[in-house]
This record gives sequence, structure tokens and C-alpha cells, in this order.
Amino acid sequence: MDRLRSVGETHFFRQPAQFDHLLHAVEQRLESHRYPVRIWSAGCANGAEIYSTVLTLSQRCSRRPIDRGRFAFTGSDFNADAIEQARRGRFTSWHMRGCAERMRDQYFQHLADGDWQLDRDILEKVDFFCHDLLDGSEIETQDFIFCRNVLIYLDPASMAQVVDRLYRWLAPDGVLYLGYAEAVLAGDHPGLELIDSSLAAYRRRTFELTTLPVPVLLPPIPLEPLRINPMRPQLAGRPEALAFLEEATQFANNNQPRQASQSLKKSLYLDPSLAVSHYQLGLLELGEQKVDQARRHWRNVITLARRQTPSEHVPGWENCTWEQLLQWTSKQLRRLGESDV
Repeated sequence: MDRLRSVGETHFFRQPAQFDHLLHAVEQRLESHRYPVRIWSAGCANGAEIYSTVLTLSQRCSRRPIDRGRFAFTGSDFNADAIEQARRGRFTSWHMRGCAERMRDQYFQHLADGDWQLDRDILEKVDFFCHDLLDGSEIETQDFIFCRNVLIYLDPASMAQVVDRLYRWLAPDGVLYLGYAEAVLAGDHPGLELIDSSLAAYRRRTFELTTLPVPVLLPPIPLEPLRINPMRPQLAGRPEALAFLEEATQFANNNQPRQASQSLKKSLYLDPSLAVSHYQLGLLELGEQKVDQARRHWRNVITLARRQTPSEHVPGWENCTWEQLLQWTSKQLRRLGESDV
């Protein structure tokens, strides 16, 4: 599970539309004199994400300077080595691939070995600390939280726990930014409102949960039942199927949902009983507005889960039991208008 809580792949200005949105939202807060503006990168890896927020505001915010009196930038990660790397602020050319040349030349020094060293005045604006999103202590309320390509690694129970914690740590009207492949994963939380699915951003609702509107239910669609071909070498194919599942996770982490979907389908060809792949494909299909396909995959999860011992762990998600997966998938289907789950 430790591997799932620390995501190493990142680079500067990943998902640039989110930084444009952040800039606009920050300026609105500054206009209303809401200080300090707190921005947190949860699962910060080498720090490129939180430094991207500092550079965006330093370069483009109309209400400068970007000082500690008006801003609090924080990065956290489960991995202590990642925190040390983030504090050093040294990056490879691969990590710099999203950084514009003008900004790179203004804020970085090109080293003899080809790496890039971030200027000290930017480094000193960010505080880093070790923190476990699942088991860590409470933190101060934040105006903006970046938690991108972390949820995709978690089993449903852990995902729900992390989303609820992130919700609690958001200030009223605060914004949570997720990875593009994770845009639908926080939608089940009643306290979070999706701003824009293409932006993968949620806003904390400002009204009481008891006043939430009743969701519009989509009409049920006939579902294709799960058919497991006895001629396929399921037991022999399981290790390869799990390898494709791991490959799909890597694609999702790199914002490549189409490739992730293909890898998940390959895993199901080798082992149609791999419930994790059905569940993840349902999320990806829903993200593409393919509601009937998402329903079909989640119905398959229900069929598989009901054949298992509830307390046993799900292959591919060793931290999740069949009972937990059944409950989570049933909740997803009910959101789509299913009443018989």
C-alpha cells in the first residue's frame, strides 16, 4: 500500500488549465482581502506541482508580490526521500518539459550536468512535510488542494476515506484539483460540487448537507450479463492480467485514459473475473459519458462480488474486501439510477 500513497511521476505545469483556473480564483480571493491564501500539494513528489503554483502566481498574478504574508504554499508526501528532493529544487529536463522557455530562463539555473536548479527565492516560499493521506494527522484548512493522480491508485474504501479527508481540509468554497483520469472519483461526496469535468476540479459546497438537491436519475439501460468463457485460461492468465492492470494504472497516472482503457480490456480478456478492471473501466467509461458501458462493467462487479466470501480481499486490491467493493459499486450504480442493487 505504501507504493500507492506516493506518486513519483510529475512535471512542471501538468494539466495547465488548472493553473489558469487557480490564477483567476486566487485573484478573486485577494480582491476580497482573504489572507493568507493557502495552497497545498498533497502527494507532491519532487515538488514540481507546488512550485508550478508559485511560478504561475509570481509571473501572472496582478496582485504581487507573492509573499508569505498573503500566501502559504505547502507540499506533502508519504515518501521522505521525495520531500528531500522537493526541498532541493533540482529537476531533470524531463521534469521541465512543461515549463515555458522564458519562465525557465528567469527562475532556473542550467547546471553543467543538464539538470535545472530552481532559484532560492522560489524555494523559500514553500514548506514541505511528510504526511500520509490515509493515516496522517489533521492539517490546517486550505483554500486550494492539488491531489492529482493519487486516488487512481487506491481501492474504493481508501479512496472514499481520502476524499472525505480532503473535503474536511478544504475551506468554505475551497477548490480541489484532481488528475484528469480521476474527474469522476470524488463525485459521490455530497459536500463536493464538480466545477467542470474537463477541468477535474471540485468546489466545497457552502450550504448544509441537509439542503442538498435531489440528483436527477438517469433511466435504467438493459445490461449485458457477465459471461466467463470456460475455454480461456483464467488461472494461468491471472498474473499477466494483473500486469496489464498495473500498466493501466501507469497510463492513468500519465493522463492517458485511452491507453489505460485498452490495458484494462486486455486484462479482462485474459481474466474476465478481474473485478478491479471492471470497476476501473466503469470509471473511465463514465468519464467519457458512456453511461451504459459504465453500468455494464459495474454490474459485472456486482455479479462477481456476490459469488465471493465477503471478508476476503479482492485480487488486485489487497486492501479492499469483496464486501467493501460491493457496497462501493452499488453506490455508483444507484447514482446512475439503478434501484435493484
